[in-house]
Amino acid sequence: MKKEIERKYAIKCLPKDIKIESVEEIEQAYLYEDANTNIRIRKMQTKELIQYIYTVKTKGDMRD
Repeated sequence: MKKEIERKYAIKCLPKDIKIESVEEIEQAYLYEDANTNIRIRKMQTKELIQYIYTVKTKGDMRD
């Protein structure tokens, strides 16, 4: 099973010469959460495709 580590960064602005390759719409919901487990589902959508991704994180996979 793949492990995921999320990193978030705040930026002040996008570069003027940025080229956007594609736009993806993401919706997510948490199905279950406790001190040791986090279960999430994401709907990821582009023009051509809709995917649902089910993720389970346990204490060893999560960061505070």
